[in-house]
Amino acid sequence: MAESLYSLIDNTFGVSTRAAENREDTSMSTTSSIVLRNDATRLAATIVNLGSNDVYVRPDGVASASAGVIIAKNGGSMSLLYRDDFSLVGKEWQGATGSSTSTLYISEILVEPDVNLGV
Repeated sequence: MAESLYSLIDNTFGVSTRAAENREDTSMSTTSSIVLRNDATRLAATIVNLGSNDVYVRPDGVASASAGVIIAKNGGSMSLLYRDDFSLVGKEWQGATGSSTSTLYISEILVEPDVNLGV
C-alpha cells in the first residue's frame, strides 16, 4: 500500500509533523534580519536563495558577508536536519546580503503540537 508524502515524513521522524513555509519575512538586504526564529519543535529546515545576490546566514548572531555561511545566488540552498546538525536546527538564524537585496524560500518540518500533552 502506498503511503502519502506526509505519512513518510512522519515515519521518518517518528512523530507527527507539519510543514511550514516562509514563516518570516523572506526579503533579505544588507541589514541582518531573522530567517528562522528559535524553535525547539523544528526538526528540519531548507533555505533556498531565489535572488540574484549571495545571502549569508548564521545562528545566534548578526549575519554579514564577513560573518556567515554563504547561500549562493540563483538557487543556492542550505539544509538543516536534527540528526546531522543537532541543536543548530532549532536555533535562531539571521541572514543578510553582501549588496542589494535577495529573496529566500524557507521550508520547515515541525513537530505537530499534541493538544493532549499541551506541546
